[in-house]
Amino acid sequence: MSALSNIRNGLNSSGSSIIVGILIFGLVATFGGFVGSSGSLIGNDVFSVNGKSISQGEYSLEFNRIDKIIADQQDSIDPNLVDQITKESISLKELSYQSSINAGLNFDDDRINKIIKSDQTFFIDGKFDTGLFRGFLSRLGMTPADFRELIKSRSMAIELSNFLEETSFLTNKYSRDFIRASKQSRDITFIKLSPEAEAKKENVSNLEIESFYKDNKYLYLDPKKVSYSFLKVNSDSFGTEDITDEEILLEKEALNQANKIQTRISHIEISYSSGNRQSSLSQLEDIMKLINESPDRFSDLAKEFSSDIGSKNIGGDLGFTDGTLFPNEFEDVIPSLAVGEFSKIIDLGSSFHILKVTKRNKNSSSDEEIKEKINFVKSNEKLDLFLSDVESSIENLNIEKISSDLNLNKSNINSESIANFELKYESLEILEDIKSNNLDLTLTYGPYEIEESFYFFNFTDIEDESFLSLAEVKGLVNEEIKKNKFLDKLDEIINIKKIELLSSPKSFTSYAELQRGNSLLPYDVTDKIFKLTFQSDSAVSVKSSDGDIYIIKLDKINKFNDIVSSEEVENSKIYLDSTFKSIVSDNFNEMLKASAKIN
Repeated sequence: MSALSNIRNGLNSSGSSIIVGILIFGLVATFGGFVGSSGSLIGNDVFSVNGKSISQGEYSLEFNRIDKIIADQQDSIDPNLVDQITKESISLKELSYQSSINAGLNFDDDRINKIIKSDQTFFIDGKFDTGLFRGFLSRLGMTPADFRELIKSRSMAIELSNFLEETSFLTNKYSRDFIRASKQSRDITFIKLSPEAEAKKENVSNLEIESFYKDNKYLYLDPKKVSYSFLKVNSDSFGTEDITDEEILLEKEALNQANKIQTRISHIEISYSSGNRQSSLSQLEDIMKLINESPDRFSDLAKEFSSDIGSKNIGGDLGFTDGTLFPNEFEDVIPSLAVGEFSKIIDLGSSFHILKVTKRNKNSSSDEEIKEKINFVKSNEKLDLFLSDVESSIENLNIEKISSDLNLNKSNINSESIANFELKYESLEILEDIKSNNLDLTLTYGPYEIEESFYFFNFTDIEDESFLSLAEVKGLVNEEIKKNKFLDKLDEIINIKKIELLSSPKSFTSYAELQRGNSLLPYDVTDKIFKLTFQSDSAVSVKSSDGDIYIIKLDKINKFNDIVSSEEVENSKIYLDSTFKSIVSDNFNEMLKASAKIN
């Protein structure tokens, strides 16, 4: 067995996951490609973790492992990102290893040797092959001792990670307490402030409006505008014609020729030889009598009597024919049969048959539908001819002439904002010319194809951006000043409302036994309420995501004292266990990185 086969098999073996991860690099390092022409990774340290050097060989193993994982999920990845992830991965593993050593966790050499020697990657003919192993290490630039140290560090890092993953100190009591806490309810009294409504109460003088407008004119701009005419031309622009009966007939014939009629038939076959021809004919005549008495029994009679083993089990069904598939004796008869009708007995020389037409697909277009098709084709032909004429006289386009020739009314648009024009015609090539005032107002522009129609434009005016007058924006300025006045006094208003709420709570809205998942208050307000601790002389303010402000007094925390089911306990333990492990793992890794020295 070749070394390459061994390594491939090792990738699918049940051996150490660390070895498998390393062998992803082994495919490259052992058989060329990654390390270059020198074939050596000796003497090149990449970086260090708390003074521990990370060799080029170790770095390359992890780089290729991560690169392969990422490559399996997407087409390409920035090597700099792979480098960053590689160093992060190695650092965390090395820090976990160092932390394990500091905690007194250790693996002896026998255990590490067993991990290596049990991996099928280095086996040839069922035995660990030292030559294969050493060749692998040689290309990595590692000694057996270096490799054992690498496997030891990674094994202990995994052991510590598994410990953090699997260790759980959650008791049933803890889960029940969590459920009871999550099912608590709250009694609250609150005031809701709407900034928009409160701002309307503010008074604003004309002098304030004039002063604000003068200082903030840039907030009130009249956007650049364009005035134009346009003409929309498509196949519908050419109207309809009177279609003659002859045209309809010709179209029907063309449709029938293009879409040959498909007829589905079934049959009952009785085979015969020279010695039993008459008796076979008599048998089929008797079957014909049964069919005439009960036409719906054709399928059952085919299953019972037909000698055609290919079709008898499906009621004699032979499928569809377009008039060319079956013997002439069949095809000559089929067109004369209506759907559901039976043929007379047909003799093919070695078998008798009765045919039944079960379905027929044919052109079913009405005369009106055919007229529409003809008109559609003619209109598109006229449109093509029109566009050809336009192309040949593109330098002399005139929207008025096109409108007159086609008897179409053009549309006139006055003072439309450039933004709105761009929204409607975002793909037009002339947009930049409009924005930069480079249009020739004497020209007709087009045709531009938009959603199967062709547009022609004639621009009559372009108005530059300007300031809106005070008269035009007075209402907006008034609202802005009122809003600003309210916001300037907001902290003061909130403090006043808190005092009112605490001194006269009965004057305001109260909710009893408010649940976490309620629909009465915004989520962010509810979330804040359930984070409050009870203080009878305190009120808090919360700004909700919709802009409203809530002044809240927590009146009571209602504990949940009902029975907690065992199912609820188990479900909560699963959730808490997962959350706890994630927190512990994240905090542990952050702690390691915070105290580490990585160069």
